[in-house]
Amino acid sequence: MQRKWLLICLVGLLLVGVIVSRASGPQPVSQRVPDPIAAMLTELRTHGFSPQANGGQGGLALRWANRGTPQVISTTALDADGNLLSDARYVLALWLATQHHPDAALLAERNRYTAILKAVVHVAQGASSEWFAVLHALGALSGDVWYEHQTTALVTWMAHTLYHPASGAIYWVDPTHPKGWYRTADALEVSAALVIAGKQQGTSAWVQAGIHALAFIETHAYLPVDHLYFGAMMGVLTASGQINPNELLDQQDAPLTSSAIARDALALAKIGQATGDATSITQAANLLNSVSPDRNALKLWDDTYVGYNQSLTFSGEDYAHPGVPNPPQATKSPATQAWMLLAFTQVSDAAGDQDVALTSALQQCLLTRAYQPARQGIVALMTPDWGIGTGEQASWDDSATMTLALVSLLGSSSGGAPSPPAVTTRDRRSAMREGGP
Repeated sequence: MQRKWLLICLVGLLLVGVIVSRASGPQPVSQRVPDPIAAMLTELRTHGFSPQANGGQGGLALRWANRGTPQVISTTALDADGNLLSDARYVLALWLATQHHPDAALLAERNRYTAILKAVVHVAQGASSEWFAVLHALGALSGDVWYEHQTTALVTWMAHTLYHPASGAIYWVDPTHPKGWYRTADALEVSAALVIAGKQQGTSAWVQAGIHALAFIETHAYLPVDHLYFGAMMGVLTASGQINPNELLDQQDAPLTSSAIARDALALAKIGQATGDATSITQAANLLNSVSPDRNALKLWDDTYVGYNQSLTFSGEDYAHPGVPNPPQATKSPATQAWMLLAFTQVSDAAGDQDVALTSALQQCLLTRAYQPARQGIVALMTPDWGIGTGEQASWDDSATMTLALVSLLGSSSGGAPSPPAVTTRDRRSAMREGGP
């Protein structure tokens, strides 16, 4: 099986690689990027737009039937936020596709969706924790101060609303969880946002808040034996309002997903890069090493059909008694492969030791298994053997999945978006090679 996986990796190296080098004059995007990437960009441009999205401002539909009319499935706040985040990721993908190889159609599309973002984005309150990384990357690529203003407003809200100085924790409170609740990936992303923005703007209080929150998460949601964080925790405070040393695992609403593991690693690496401390980069590398195909501690990597399974739960109920991992849910999520590709690419870059074979294998999961040539797109959910199922999530092109896949593929092929200054090369290499189960 190991030989089979390596063969797939080697084939991937021949098929995918760096984005096609500069041409002497304007060329269609299909001649500048790998065919599936070019096809998805064309599909989003020609069939993904919905004039009803974003309250009538227009934008990407949530999903659409193959060659059908784009549909806005829901207008609830959650779907509106998710759809708008897809618009932002689409702009990021367009920047990555055009930064070295301008294409007139894609440049026009980039300008079109940038205008939509500026007309409708107000992320200062209630935004997903994923917003900061997207806006920060867009600001770095474009040099547009508008993105910096948005990230500043977002982090200001995070610092005053999500960070709780008395406990040093990041958590959310709602009627269902009056004593606090958080998805660990969300909390780590908020920690990273506080540290990065604090470092860049000279706001030491934000940096300290992010570092304190990271320490809290490691004390209350970290599983040292596998270098992993649990998916979600609840009951941050006791009935008397004190810090709960033994939080409950929230596995019904948020089991441990492969996507969350990737997001955890990305947040840790970004904290390490922003602070110049190799410890967080080492931790990110150890986390990914534990779920790599070679080690596969939780059996999330599928040796039979290749790719990461979606999620798993633990047999226990709280932090002190997590029990043992249950067999993973075998459903394939293309978004999961995209998150893992982003994580392995960026953490390896931070550590200075790229795993070319695994990067290629994940690229191939997206390009030859998830991508469907007939529809020129990617659906949200697939069967364990990468088959197409029934229902909208399993049979319609999905904008959130496609934009995330494009960002990961273009980023891994072209070197990705700019990152904060990293630690020294010596510390980077030691980070990737230390520890692990």
